[in-house]
Amino acid sequence: MSKIFIDTNIFLGLYESNTNSLTIFKDIRQVEENLVIPDQVISEFLRNRDLILLTLIDNVKKNFQLSLHTTSLVRRSEIFQKFYTLQENFKSFKEILIQELEEIKDNPQKDPIYKSFIELCNDKKILRLDTDDEIIKKAQKRNLLGNPPNTPKKGTICDEIIWELLLNNINDDLFIISGDGTFSSHITFLREEFRKKTNNTLTVKENLSEILTLFGVKPSKNAIKFDKEQEKIREISKSEIPSIKNISPTIGGSTISDIYKDTGITAIRDIYKDTGISAISDIYKDMGITAIHDIYKDTGISAISDIYKDMGITAIHDIYKDTGISAISDIYKDMGITAIHDIYKDTGISAISDIYKDMGITAIHDIYKDTGTSAISDIYKDTGITAIHDIYKDTGISAISDIFKNTGVSGMNHKILNEKALKKAESPNKLSKNTSKRDKKKSSQKK
Repeated sequence: MSKIFIDTNIFLGLYESNTNSLTIFKDIRQVEENLVIPDQVISEFLRNRDLILLTLIDNVKKNFQLSLHTTSLVRRSEIFQKFYTLQENFKSFKEILIQELEEIKDNPQKDPIYKSFIELCNDKKILRLDTDDEIIKKAQKRNLLGNPPNTPKKGTICDEIIWELLLNNINDDLFIISGDGTFSSHITFLREEFRKKTNNTLTVKENLSEILTLFGVKPSKNAIKFDKEQEKIREISKSEIPSIKNISPTIGGSTISDIYKDTGITAIRDIYKDTGISAISDIYKDMGITAIHDIYKDTGISAISDIYKDMGITAIHDIYKDTGISAISDIYKDMGITAIHDIYKDTGISAISDIYKDMGITAIHDIYKDTGTSAISDIYKDTGITAIHDIYKDTGISAISDIFKNTGVSGMNHKILNEKALKKAESPNKLSKNTSKRDKKKSSQKK
């Protein structure tokens, strides 16, 4: 008689489904004489059940909201008071729901999914497989050899144990239902191993309804709906955007332009086109954030160096190592940016001081205070940069004035320089006036 093994992820998926779980258990019961359940599946179900319920409870706490933020004019309306009453009732019902979910978590007998699962596992018509020391040794050997199936979590051999139990106890054709890719990702290896060991065939499917159909059982509407839900979850999981630190290794990109190639995006401003955002400050407006330090407040981060501590990054070149980027100019190459004013064009920023205005920063050392950096050389130590022209090499910039060309700024601070020049120009006149007064005083004293 052919056997059916349903992996733990299928049973746990019922906690995240909108379908009637009891109906699905009825579907499974129609092939109960074909079912095989390793004890490892029961253990996995029990230890993951609480975590899933805790996540559900947390989701209710965070996302079940009924907000009534509006103007004082609307609040004065009589009908608004009914909305306010509805909000208060909503809060009360939410608290009751949270209490019920916590009771289900703490008392499994109130959990319909748990009860149906345990009843199924205890049915005498089902073949139960128990783990022993010999199975554990074989699973450990499989893990050391790197043979599938491989448990994703390091230090455990759960999937290896399940496969060894199936391999050493089943002498019939075997059908596996699993949605996490553990078996389907290595189907060629596992199918051949099963054939050599049992001289029978191995079939792996992701959907419960497919297996039910193969065994002559018409799946219920809930079973079909459940399979579609699980398919969507798998698609979302596969299409999740990787973290920034993993983007370059994944797609072979070494610059921002590489990441967005073939998308029509050649510069950061292209990402925000048609959004009304023309500068970083536009992104954070209405959030009370006017400077980088506002973003990181209450996080214990007081400087850029705090963000990268414990990551082995002590300078900018550490971030871009192995990407072919050795200077700032490399990041912006092919983007038409050759100077700072290109990045901030059309934003009203024509000098560094414009960026930091209203932040209490009047000099570079203000930015890096409390970081142990007291000069530009400290920032670029160990990078081979000993002067500003090293940063902008190969960009056509050989002096500060080049950075601000076409911005109306001709020096670091032409206004301050002009004021100093005026003071110097005034000082000889003051000196001559003082000398004249002293001479008159001396002359009167002699008389």
